[in-house]
Formats: sequence, C-alpha cells, structure tokens
Amino acid sequence: MTVGYPSSTEATAQQASAPASRRGAFIALALFILLGPAPGQLLGLHSPLFREWIMFSAAGVGLPKGHFTLHRADGAVTMTPLEVLGLPSYLALPLKRRIYQATDLKAFAGRICDDSREKARLSFEGSIGTFDGWRALTVDDVCDVSAQTRNGRP
Repeated sequence: MTVGYPSSTEATAQQASAPASRRGAFIALALFILLGPAPGQLLGLHSPLFREWIMFSAAGVGLPKGHFTLHRADGAVTMTPLEVLGLPSYLALPLKRRIYQATDLKAFAGRICDDSREKARLSFEGSIGTFDGWRALTVDDVCDVSAQTRNGRP
C-alpha cells in the first residue's frame, strides 16, 4: 500500500486558502453583529433575525419624576422622590419598590406612610417612567390605597 502526499504546490495553495476563508467568515460575522440591528433602527424593518439595539431599555421604568408634598398643619413641605425614599440615589432602590401603577406609590413612600407618628397627607404630582415614555400621574393621597388619580391610569 502506498501513501500519496500532496505536492508542495498543492499544500501551499490549501494553506493559503484556509486563513483567507477564516478571515472572510470573521468579517461576515463581524458585519452581521455590527450592522444587523441597523434595518430595525434606521428603516423600521423589524425581524427576529435582525434584532434592534435595546440596551438600557428599562433603566427608568418605574421611577418617578416630579415632587411629593407633605401637607402638614403648619404648612406644606415639598420633597423630591429621593428624599421620600431616604436613599442617596435610585441605584439603591429595590425593584419591588418601583412604581408600575398608582397604587405602588404607597410602597415607594413606605418610609412616610408607615410612620405612625406622621399624620400629614402626602401627595404626588409628576410623571412615572414607562416603556412608552413618561406618563403623567397626580395622586392626592399617596398613603390611602384608594386614592384618586388624575392624568394617568390607576
């Protein structure tokens, strides 16, 4: 039995085509990764094959933008949402305390609503972050679960 080895010119041609085909496959894959989301983002063509960029799409969902007012007998006190939370930033806010419905405001302002010494009424006026943008929300009594809302869905 004889074993036939390819000539040196055939081996050199095969070795030269292997890196070129790998390089071409890499370039095609890199272009697909980089430009794949472009049809959906630029042209509005949505497809499961070409998915859009959605990085940080839910970063602000459930966060309030506006002000809380604590209506006391000696006058109203206006507070930012972070002051109501008693936190230095929204990064420390657990997901379960985010606002998805108007009734979630009570859990958000739990530090004030659960304080038995606090007898003042707490109201909110502002917007809540949603996937579709900011939704206006006004609540007259945050600590009362059956509070009426204006300009937003309950």
